[in-house]
Amino acid sequence: MNPQEAIIARLGRDYGCHTLVLYGSRAQGAAHEDSDWNVLGVYDEKASGWFHRRVEGVGQVNAEFYPEAALTANMAGTLN
Repeated sequence: MNPQEAIIARLGRDYGCHTLVLYGSRAQGAAHEDSDWNVLGVYDEKASGWFHRRVEGVGQVNAEFYPEAALTANMAGTLN
């Protein structure tokens, strides 16, 4: 399993994400061999808050998780 597949599997399984968005240097094609992965995960909870996790075991992954309700409530503005 390559790093991308491992990240997708882990975030889907452990955090219930139905959508993942890659951003940062890897998304821009400017990553180095030791660059981390920056991922935004979206899950179905009705809560309005978000949380951040450094996900271990699949390389250096910094992930921010947003409930779908928070994203739709903030479509016209900045996520908070």
